Amino acid sequence: PTLQKAIDDRRSARAAKDGVNWSRATADDFLSVHSDGRVHAKQEEVAEIKAGTAQPATPPTDVRVRTYGSTSVYTAQLHFVDGPRRVTEVWVKGANGQWQVVSSHLTTITK
Repeated sequence: PTLQKAIDDRRSARAAKDGVNWSRATADDFLSVHSDGRVHAKQEEVAEIKAGTAQPATPPTDVRVRTYGSTSVYTAQLHFVDGPRRVTEVWVKGANGQWQVVSSHLTTITK
């Protein structure tokens, strides 16, 4: 599977509150730093997804992907009901050829 497919599948799973499929594209030691400073491990993100407390976002804009061998850095702008955020994700392609996100960081955009 391509990196873009993994990104799209993970985003679709989150929107569908599907923690199982979201987890497939997420490394077990994944960490996310939210725009309010909270740090979540994979299990905390899955619980938030299943509970439906994760804010939905519109499709990303200003998408940029830089690939360095088996590692890619994905950046984009997301739009939530409470305002826009910039996201940076680090994706790694494993020995099995599957892309998984290992880290994400969200920053609130203020203008």
